[in-house]
Amino acid sequence: MARADFKKFYNRGRQLAQKNRFSDAIAAFETALEVKPGDPDTIFQLGNMSKAMHFYDMAIKWYDVASSLKPDSIEIAFNRAHALQLTGRNNEALQAYADVAPLMHSDPMLWNNLGTLYQQMSLTADAIDALERAVSLKPAYYDAWNNLGLSYFIARTVPRHAGKWTEAFEKAERGYAKDPHFHVNRATCYFWDGYYSKGWADYAFRHDPKIKSSVKYDHTIPWWKGEDLTGKTILIGEEQGIGDQITFISAVADIAATAKKVIVEVNPKIISLVQRSLPNVDVIKAKAETIDLKRHHAYDWLTEPVDFFAPLGDAFYYSKPSLDTFRAKKPFLIADPALKKNWAERLLKLNTKPKVGISWRSSKMTGERQGGYFDLEMLLPFLEKMSDFQFVNIQYGDCTDELAAMPKRADGTDLIISYADLDLFDDIEGTAALIESLDFVISVRNTQACFAGGLGKKTITYHGSFMQFGRHYTDPVYPYLLATYPHENELPILTQLENALCHFDTTYHLCEQQDETTLAAL
Repeated sequence: MARADFKKFYNRGRQLAQKNRFSDAIAAFETALEVKPGDPDTIFQLGNMSKAMHFYDMAIKWYDVASSLKPDSIEIAFNRAHALQLTGRNNEALQAYADVAPLMHSDPMLWNNLGTLYQQMSLTADAIDALERAVSLKPAYYDAWNNLGLSYFIARTVPRHAGKWTEAFEKAERGYAKDPHFHVNRATCYFWDGYYSKGWADYAFRHDPKIKSSVKYDHTIPWWKGEDLTGKTILIGEEQGIGDQITFISAVADIAATAKKVIVEVNPKIISLVQRSLPNVDVIKAKAETIDLKRHHAYDWLTEPVDFFAPLGDAFYYSKPSLDTFRAKKPFLIADPALKKNWAERLLKLNTKPKVGISWRSSKMTGERQGGYFDLEMLLPFLEKMSDFQFVNIQYGDCTDELAAMPKRADGTDLIISYADLDLFDDIEGTAALIESLDFVISVRNTQACFAGGLGKKTITYHGSFMQFGRHYTDPVYPYLLATYPHENELPILTQLENALCHFDTTYHLCEQQDETTLAAL
């Protein structure tokens, strides 16, 4: 090919990228690179495409090559810093931003990215400082206002930041009014702060096809909007992850008490657990396939008339349209009795100490989610101090190296006991039975926390989740779930965990009965 073809393919790649056709763009850039090997701009674009497709490690490799060919490029260095941030390499990202800061100190994008990085590192005060600088440099920087709204929300009990989060989101909305991602993000804060109806109005945007996790339900059944279900059949469609499904399933028993018949789709891993817990409901696996990156649910298997349809989240909301409609909290999951008996016997053989399940992260370790996770090493002083308790691993996924790095107790026993014969990711029945046999659970707000909450275990969570409703510290869905937070206006997080574990009932009931103002004063 002639060198003139280079420009044709390079420009073609840029055009495809603007249309979010990233795979096709990569093909065009690769062809351009064949014509002009070693071109730093093309290699840079391949890094950008990899980043856009969430292949962050690959993006960093492309950026490293591009930077070696064009070492003075601030654009390459800045995008590399962002990729490091997205992959969760926080300290490396912070240094990378520091390297470009002298030449970008007047660029609001630098301060916006730094702000989100600080928030990712749970450094809320630093995040606010950076994001305030971003919007001072560019008052119409809607992305920064969106991020600032979240940071203000986290710091809302600090007097100087009280009330600022709603104002920041209002400014963000001027540029994001039709952006479903903005509305789903703001729903997080509405839910946490008790603005229940506003939260659901925003969270309805999760059905927008632009949202990656949205589902296409291929049927013509009327969507349920809270109508009387007496004598009616309702089909409830699967959506979101397992933890979210567990939260939403808490309302299905109320629906089944009214409807003639309830059919509910759930993740196949939890079918038997949910069926045992809801014996009067037909629990099934969705008939689904992925078409053009979108999950489609088919319903040609239906052999009887269905009066209404609702996704799990909508079914939850229409059965509980306000916080006042939540009934007294009680467990809504039932573990397998035989498995529970087996785990109770195995735990008793360890010692007579209270058994505490511990989980410190999710399976999705993206940078933006890291602020909601524990670093197991950070917990070490707490684990060593709490020698009157026996910690038991309930962390799913491969955590062998993390556990191996933990020191032994003085008596030679492990700080965290782990059972190699239990697959904590796929064996849901075994996992639920183990959790049911524990005395406490300490976890980030992941699937294990939802199982523990649904089973009625005394559960201490770290940080929050967009599915936490009503109060800052307790959740009306789950019996005995108490949230802790790594905020500047809170006690040190290890102190919070110690207080909650050693004085759970007192701490829980205090948090449940007091309002936010009183809690902040305490």
